[in-house]
Amino acid sequence: MSRRDPLGLFDPSFGGLVPASGVAEALSIQQQMPKMIGPTWNSPYLPDYVSLQFDFYVFSGGFTYTRYGDLYQGKGVSRGYPRPSIMGFSMTGGYAVPFQSCPNENPRESLHGIVNGWSAAGGYFDLVGGSVTGNLSGFAAQVGVGAGGGGVSPGMINQYVGNAALLPPLQP
Repeated sequence: MSRRDPLGLFDPSFGGLVPASGVAEALSIQQQMPKMIGPTWNSPYLPDYVSLQFDFYVFSGGFTYTRYGDLYQGKGVSRGYPRPSIMGFSMTGGYAVPFQSCPNENPRESLHGIVNGWSAAGGYFDLVGGSVTGNLSGFAAQVGVGAGGGGVSPGMINQYVGNAALLPPLQP
């Protein structure tokens, strides 16, 4: 209770601007959110992740967003064909295939294993195109739009940034 709130209806930890019952409800909803939210998109026909990549000379960088709301940032080296000095870009959807598939394995963790960390790739984009990327956890076929011709990447390293779908963060 205070002079501003003589009945004690507002929570002082939020500057007295939020009703106390509203704070309890908001915290309850926040705790229940991971149980309520599943994948960002559920259709089996949609890709497991979408990716945006830029290539310049022998350097590449990009972002990946998975169906579970996980965001990754990547950087690496690549070799463009027919000329390595060409700049390129691509926007793709990736369909992941894990090498080891257990019936009770968490699909989010399985996709994390394919997208996160080191991977090698090769592909071709001339308005439309595709590529294949893989690491020790599995591989993914990617289809989409882009420009720059063909390319091979002996090393791209993706790093987990966070989750945009309010799911609990993945453990490194």
